[in-house]
Amino acid sequence: MVFQGLDSNITVNIPCGTTNLYAGRWSYFHNFNEIPFLFNVASDNLAYGTVQMLQEPSCDDPVAIVKATARTGYHFDHWSDGSTQNPYTCVVTGSMTLTAFFASDNGQTGIETADGEDNGPKVYIEDGKIVVTGAEGEEVCLYDLMGRRIATRQGTGVHGGTPLRFDVPAAGAYLVRIGNHPARRIVIVR
Repeated sequence: MVFQGLDSNITVNIPCGTTNLYAGRWSYFHNFNEIPFLFNVASDNLAYGTVQMLQEPSCDDPVAIVKATARTGYHFDHWSDGSTQNPYTCVVTGSMTLTAFFASDNGQTGIETADGEDNGPKVYIEDGKIVVTGAEGEEVCLYDLMGRRIATRQGTGVHGGTPLRFDVPAAGAYLVRIGNHPARRIVIVR
């Protein structure tokens, strides 16, 4: 038996609504705890705005309510699933991260400055790719959230030169480090 030697009374966390399935197949255990799907909310750029979860989903109620709050000079634009409702009520049917995107009141959208300055390198998403501008002469590294380096490129040309474009293997959160500037988190949703 696979579980022989394990305490049969340990708590086994399982997805909502699956107790009968697990109890039938894992009859060695007696204490199942149903947990809701993992649901995270994030801001695509904390310098532009923040996100608050007003109601977390649970096994009894899969509804989540989230609210995006823009900082001065910015406004809420949309959620990563395309909704423009704010506050936003959604039914969580699987593990996911919902990201709020903000836009500048002066028309610039989706751009993150790496060092908090408007004249520094910028990181943004375009056509499902991570794009870096203003990194001339700097090493640009792309990492997954496990800290594994996915790609490294050298910014070339003069200011305003050709943007660096990074293909990413899958939707998810990534870190971009440009030279000595602080790493920036960026989320790709497909």
